[in-house]
Amino acid sequence: MNKKVWIALSFGILSTALSFSSTKALAQDAATEVNVSAVFVPAHGYDDNDHIVMVVKGELPHICYTLGETKIEKKGPTLRVHQYAWLRTTGICGNGDLDPDLTSPYETEVSLGQLDAGKYKIEFLRDQETKNIGTRDFGVAAAETADIDDYPYASVSDVLSDKILLDDESIKIIIQGTLYFSCEHLQEPVRLERQNDVFVVMPIVERDRSQPCRHERTEFRYEIRLGQLKAGPYLVHVRAMSGKAVNRVLDVYRKL
Repeated sequence: MNKKVWIALSFGILSTALSFSSTKALAQDAATEVNVSAVFVPAHGYDDNDHIVMVVKGELPHICYTLGETKIEKKGPTLRVHQYAWLRTTGICGNGDLDPDLTSPYETEVSLGQLDAGKYKIEFLRDQETKNIGTRDFGVAAAETADIDDYPYASVSDVLSDKILLDDESIKIIIQGTLYFSCEHLQEPVRLERQNDVFVVMPIVERDRSQPCRHERTEFRYEIRLGQLKAGPYLVHVRAMSGKAVNRVLDVYRKL
């Protein structure tokens, strides 16, 4: 290859790489930290061999923001949540026709990984201007066994509820999932533990040893009543097999 051509190509490749790197850096610089209205995690129930997950909830300033990375700043037993978002400036987001009051709610699950046994505090910024800090405490126990599950939980795929929930009615949810053996059934009633604004559901699987147990896939739906709740957000945390969980945030509104 001609030396001048090779140099030109090399310079072009390098310029493209530098341009991409600069664009990426600018995009990262454009990320904005946004408000977090609530953080949900069970106050107790996690062991030090569990992968701990919390749910972060809030509202983006308007619909031209896209939810970005959630960063966790760990200082001893304190975990500080930083939620970022990207601002789009194309289409209706760049021509000034957007209603500034049209906010965009968000929810995201964030893994905290495995934590040592002890007590922890989560801090999150409710308001960028006033620097109002919200907190939530939770504990991690020392695992008594190497098993990741304390009980044989069912495989859970979803948590369902009515689209609109009001504070003057009894609220119910439906958990759905799968059993894999003909002799299996859910322990009834399914265990329910309320931890302030978090409902922990434990669908434990039992086996009937008096009958043959063969591989047989059975779908289940189970209704659970949470009762009448005050207006506000709540988390339904459903334990599932293999150390997993299905989380669902419920927003209860005040009846006008």
